[in-house]
Order: sequence, then C-alpha cells, then structure tokens
Amino acid sequence: MKAVFLDYETTGLDPGRHCLLEVSVRVLDQKFGDTGIRYQSLIRPLLGAAAASDDYAMSMHRQSGLFEAALASTQTPQDAEREICELLAPLGKGLVLAGNSIHFDRGFMRAHMPKLDALFGHRMLDVSAMRLAIQFLTGSDPLTYEKRRVHRSEDDLDETIAELRHYAGHVS
Repeated sequence: MKAVFLDYETTGLDPGRHCLLEVSVRVLDQKFGDTGIRYQSLIRPLLGAAAASDDYAMSMHRQSGLFEAALASTQTPQDAEREICELLAPLGKGLVLAGNSIHFDRGFMRAHMPKLDALFGHRMLDVSAMRLAIQFLTGSDPLTYEKRRVHRSEDDLDETIAELRHYAGHVS
C-alpha cells in the first residue's frame, strides 16, 4: 500500500467558484518512507480567477508570489492531472490519498481533476484528523507540531509529512 500525499493551493475555498494555482504530490510507503516519487506544478489560473478569488487567499498568494508565478505558467489543470495520473499508474491499486485536511483538497480534485480522483478509494489518511483524535483521547494537545504555514504546496507537503512522522513516533 502507498500513501499519495497531495496538496493544492487555490484561489479560495469553493471548488465550484475558485481555481487551482499549484499542486504537489509525494508518495510514501507503509512506514511513511519517501519513495522518491514526486510531482509539483504551477497551474495557470482561469480568466477571472482574481475577480472570483477569496480576498484572504489572494492576499496570501500575492504575498508569497504564488499568484504571479502561476500567471506565468502555461500548465492547465488537465495537463497536471494527466501527468500525475501517468506518474501514479505504475503503482496500481490500493493508493490512499493523504494530506492535511485532505477533504478540502479532495473537493478540488473532484471538481478539477476527476480522472485523478477516480484513482483513489473512499478512505483517506488525514493528518489533521490524527491530531484531533489524539486531543480527544488525551484531553489535551501534548503532541503539538508547529508549522510555518508558507502556503506553497511543496512546503505544505514537507510540513504535513513531518507532522505525521511526529505523531507516528508517539504511537509506535
């Protein structure tokens, strides 16, 4: 079994109104070891994306330089979807979608990359849910993991995977 960690950066929170700006993928094995399978792409926003974007998201992505970098990209969501599907195809069945608050990314995947979405089953590994489970079970948050919150997909995946390994180290 492989865990496919995915992170999207978007122009807002609504997959029906907002668009993708960046996607990163990283595949880990069952012991959360890096398989070396990685993907990252800037995605050119659709026309009107700035007008339809969420003010908070736009401010954050302009400050990081992501929005301007995505505007310079020629990559479409369909291009990125095809490349990711080709990258994951040799891995076969049993892929688990993973990430931090992965339900958010899954919503954008369903709306903007349905062929990629079809590669995954209904089970997901959500690192933020692990943290909540620990909080419920212990009544506190003794395993707090501080994140930088860069809001770039590669950096966010690095932090998500480090956070998962941090929690896993306390339960193994």
